[in-house]
Amino acid sequence: MTSARALLVLALGFFGLVSQTLLFREFLTALEGNELAVAAFFGSWLLWVAAGALVGRAAARLEPWFVPLALLYLPAFVLQHNLLAGARALAGVAAYDLFPFGRMIALALVTNAPVSLVTGFLFTLACRWWAAGDRARGLPVAQVYVLETLGATAGGLVVTAVLARGGLGTTAALIGALPLVVAVGLNASGRALRWLPALAILAALAAGLAGSWAARDARRAWSRLLPAAGYRGHFATAQARYLHGEHDGQLVVLSAGGTVEALPADEHAGEIAAVTLAQHPGARRVLVIGPGSLGVALALRSLPSIREVTWLHPDPDYPAALAGVLPPEQRAALAGVAAPRCDARAYLERPGEPHDLVILNLPDATTLVLNRYFTREFYALVKRRLAPDGVVALRLTGAANYLGGELACLGASALATLRAQFERIVLKPGEESWLIGADAADLSESPARLRDRFAALEGAARLYPPEGLLSLYPPERIAFQRARYEEVLADTGAELLENT
Repeated sequence: MTSARALLVLALGFFGLVSQTLLFREFLTALEGNELAVAAFFGSWLLWVAAGALVGRAAARLEPWFVPLALLYLPAFVLQHNLLAGARALAGVAAYDLFPFGRMIALALVTNAPVSLVTGFLFTLACRWWAAGDRARGLPVAQVYVLETLGATAGGLVVTAVLARGGLGTTAALIGALPLVVAVGLNASGRALRWLPALAILAALAAGLAGSWAARDARRAWSRLLPAAGYRGHFATAQARYLHGEHDGQLVVLSAGGTVEALPADEHAGEIAAVTLAQHPGARRVLVIGPGSLGVALALRSLPSIREVTWLHPDPDYPAALAGVLPPEQRAALAGVAAPRCDARAYLERPGEPHDLVILNLPDATTLVLNRYFTREFYALVKRRLAPDGVVALRLTGAANYLGGELACLGASALATLRAQFERIVLKPGEESWLIGADAADLSESPARLRDRFAALEGAARLYPPEGLLSLYPPERIAFQRARYEEVLADTGAELLENT
């Protein structure tokens, strides 16, 4: 076994794991984090690896060309990366739609082919190449497997470190490609010194290429949703990549194919402030949890009666990164909102001053990550950080007229789970519904009473017209929606629907 030959097999494992990690991340982004996509991705990945191994067995005569063929990994990665970047267009699914399961399977089969097929092909060919060069020692398959796995371990550590520090996926991809290119060169020439200058040149080119490649991808992703002229740039955290720009006079931030922030906030942020403060007009310390909630936090902070607003984003690194791209006036406003760099559960678990109002402005629990914020245990943590007369408000999707099975079950589950922690629950109905819970606070569903409460707050009318609350609490809609939830609870059982 020569060191150059071992390095090539290590480099194959290194790049294989780096590329798989980055492509898996892109796949989940295209499907908005749907956990069903995990099975689709890895099932199709392994299927294509098996197909590639069969191709490698049938093409055994290519063994003398194994060294240059190892570079097939690079165009395969670029091809698959581009396929995933246009995954929704390829599958005919709009950016605002959930991915149908059948199309998800078909998409995984198509987009996973390049890199996984090459992986199976190269591993099979590597075993023959290794045996041809080292016939007298041991089992070639076992030796190749050990070296490839060690390379994959190193690749996993490196790509994790790059992404955890907010590095670009393109940077990680080029880091993964460099050892492969160098190892191919060493085995092709047999003299390492010839490749040292080439390595220096490649490293310099890669440093510049990573940024331009990422910028091109970001601009293309922005253009699928908004006019390209408004694009301004992108930033990344350990969890996601964010695109920012201007549209209709607002700073807009996109991620995972959707809008995560729009500033200055529109009337919707004022409506959320009105709905929640009307239930607890005496609130002084407010906690807001959720993506796209900075506008709500800023709206609350503008009221003289509010002394402190804390905003927690599901991505703890996002608020600080966002501050770096905000215009000066919005950055100054953000300075008045506390944004601890920690996970919401970690924040609620640690001791601190109680909050009078907690607003859970979250998307529906369509993924396991989001489900962490809809469980009985999470609401217990919220309750620990509430003042004795504190109020918690939970957003969920309702319906304007018809409440079908899926939405009814989600709402009934949220109601049963919130009831496990709070004695009183009131409902704000509609397409965006709110369940508002408390133990001692004076909650109400009376439109006139809520209007009067909110109108009494200094500066409230600047956020939202108090009269607007009259249309948000139609008694017949409240009765219909609550009756639908109670019907589901009676049919299914509250214990079964309680989310733990």
